[in-house]
Amino acid sequence: MLGDSAYDSVDLRMRLEADGHTLVIKPPPIQQAVPGGFTIDDFRIGPAAGTATCPAGHTANLGQVTADGARTSQFKRVCTDCPLRERCTTSKSGRTLNVPRTTTAAASTSTPFEATALSPL
Repeated sequence: MLGDSAYDSVDLRMRLEADGHTLVIKPPPIQQAVPGGFTIDDFRIGPAAGTATCPAGHTANLGQVTADGARTSQFKRVCTDCPLRERCTTSKSGRTLNVPRTTTAAASTSTPFEATALSPL
């Protein structure tokens, strides 16, 4: 089956995979919060534990699942004195990590903290 990723959705991808199709789709480039800095791939996502761990080793809880299946992790005050802050965020309130449903779904099939985040769709 040939498809156009411009008409893609998380639900469609999950349905196709559930039906046994192998998806070969070039993902969009991962956006960095800071040029040359960390992306979601640099964080360890543990959906079973409900946590995300940043490159500096700080762990924050994943928030409630939103209507689109995403979860958010807010690192807030642990960013204040972090030596990696300049590569992670420019926000005065600390890094907020938005974790799409595909990331938590894929990571939930792995051992917690061994799964890394997939690129957002």
